[in-house]
Amino acid sequence: MDRDNDRKLKTEEIDIESPELKTLFLECSLHRDKSRHQHGDAIKLTSPFYDFVWYYDNFTKACEPQPDDTGARKEARQDLTDLMAVIKKSSLEPYFKIRDSLIANGTIRYEWLWTLFPGGEKVYAKPMSPVFSDYQMLEVYACDLPSPVTHETITKDKNFGVGCTAFDFDGVKFEKYYYEFRIKKFENERPIHKLEIFPTKFYRSSDDDLPDDTDLQRDLLKRGKKFVEMCTADAKDIQCDYNGTAIAPVRGGFARLASGRLETETMSTYSDDPEDQDSGTSSTFPEIQGQVIVDNYLFLRSERNEGRPRNARPPLGEYDSSVLDDNFDVSCGWMTDLVSRGEYFSQEEIRLKMCPPKVLGYALRQKIWAQFRISNIKLIDYGASSDRKAYFDSDLQLDQKYKDILMAFINHHESKSSRRSKGTVSRRDDPQSFDIIEDKGKGLAILLHGAPGVGKTLTAETIALATGRPLLVVSVAEVGTEADKAERKLSAIFGDAARWGAILLMDEADVFLEAREKTENPNRNALVSVLLRCLEYYEGIIILTTNRIRSFDVAVQSRMHLAIQYDDLQPEAKANIYRTLLKKIPKYELDDELQPGKALDKRLDQLCRRGKINGRQIRNAVGSAYALAKDQNNGILKFDHLEEVHEMTMDFVSSLWEDTRGTRSQNEAGKR
Repeated sequence: MDRDNDRKLKTEEIDIESPELKTLFLECSLHRDKSRHQHGDAIKLTSPFYDFVWYYDNFTKACEPQPDDTGARKEARQDLTDLMAVIKKSSLEPYFKIRDSLIANGTIRYEWLWTLFPGGEKVYAKPMSPVFSDYQMLEVYACDLPSPVTHETITKDKNFGVGCTAFDFDGVKFEKYYYEFRIKKFENERPIHKLEIFPTKFYRSSDDDLPDDTDLQRDLLKRGKKFVEMCTADAKDIQCDYNGTAIAPVRGGFARLASGRLETETMSTYSDDPEDQDSGTSSTFPEIQGQVIVDNYLFLRSERNEGRPRNARPPLGEYDSSVLDDNFDVSCGWMTDLVSRGEYFSQEEIRLKMCPPKVLGYALRQKIWAQFRISNIKLIDYGASSDRKAYFDSDLQLDQKYKDILMAFINHHESKSSRRSKGTVSRRDDPQSFDIIEDKGKGLAILLHGAPGVGKTLTAETIALATGRPLLVVSVAEVGTEADKAERKLSAIFGDAARWGAILLMDEADVFLEAREKTENPNRNALVSVLLRCLEYYEGIIILTTNRIRSFDVAVQSRMHLAIQYDDLQPEAKANIYRTLLKKIPKYELDDELQPGKALDKRLDQLCRRGKINGRQIRNAVGSAYALAKDQNNGILKFDHLEEVHEMTMDFVSSLWEDTRGTRSQNEAGKR
């Protein structure tokens, strides 16, 4: 090649025809599909000869003679040595002049970024940064490459692109998903481990006090095992507490990666429809503290999740069947249960290390569907905690006979459900389901009625704690009051609750319970019919609360297995509520007169005999008194603070008593 000639060749090509040299070449070039070169055709290489850059060490070692070499292999090694010499003088000459220096310093220039990312290379990135700062291991699928003509890297918007794959779980199967990262153009040299994405072998931890690569790999493996465990466990059998930031979509679609990072202002939507590609899905980043349900399946499919992706694929990655792992039956279609699929998937540690740093699910208290950071999740055995049972036994102010009846009904339903799932329950064991139509009447419906603030909602909350079940609270506002839409939403709610084995609480469900009558508003009557239809086939536990029992529909009444009336709290019950709330305040923030003992009991008894105040008002009074103490008494709560707020609350209740008494007599059973 005449390099002094003005008419230089712009493309350099090499054909490898020697069978032994072809074999040696394919042994070194790890990303090539060897099956494509089995028919005797020459291997054609075009500048800038990517293989020799990506696998330079392999080719260099292959040039060294070995004692057991045949004559043909010796000749091939010499040919490879000559070929390497030619390539070092090709368009790659500028790279090879500084290659050793770059590697020694762990740095790279922008124009040589492509040399870091051969197909199959394992890399680290933070695909959910800056919200979740966790590294994830991925595998390079492709990257922007230099043009064979201009030798300039093909880039988009002057950013270098790297396409990678990693595993995720769609609620049914583990599959590989495609991620695209962009590295912004930079000048001079840059440390490789500070790139948005980089090969695992260049990981450095000394700068940021991070774990070394051995520790990081161990952490990735541990996280992957936890990911598989949570994703494949029955939602009824796994309970989780979460403390940290979550990613909650506002409306449907994938959150798209921007230069390897999440768009924290506005996340784009991924959709198969080109018209939807830039619909600008926004996401919020709420702080979540409390119980969450991990359920990739329902996150992607529940109608209650308005932010679910339209094609039921996990957020962030794009599904691409062309990048699936040929050596792994990702569908595991022959396996009948998720646990077996998880065990099969976990047989290779590298798969576990390539799992994402998040799971999908639902925050019960905040009523938010979100992506949850795995490191912020704590697995809890709710059923084994005696403290949680104590809330129902001691803190709930309800007659003991009703507590016994409630737990008997719930325990019987749990036992029945367990045996039904195993196919061992019979009609004799299941008297509540004597319906002619199969699959009807298998649920447990409980009605709690009475004045506000007497413990109806607290009953549901403590039952959930005592039984180790999640509590799914639904308001009328969530369901809506348009009958056609309400039925679809209510069906989705019932379905989600049944899958999670949750206690379903419909608080203040008056609009669904009111007696049907001739009215100019047929939608009102239709809402009652909607509830009746949904109850017929619901197999879980539902608790409904109301303070308008006098307008209760007869048909709904017949669907209730148990109804409990809550009367106004007696002084002893009010005092117990005060004691329970005071226990939640650190002792060092309580004055001596508020420490447990007979003196406190006597003063609380006297206080609670004055005025008509309910449990919710007592809770608010303690909170207000605590705030008052923080402002007035160096943070020490005194009995005077409680008494002052109690009296203020009592005055307010008394001033409205004449107005509210008439309303209560119309709504509540036994009130005149």
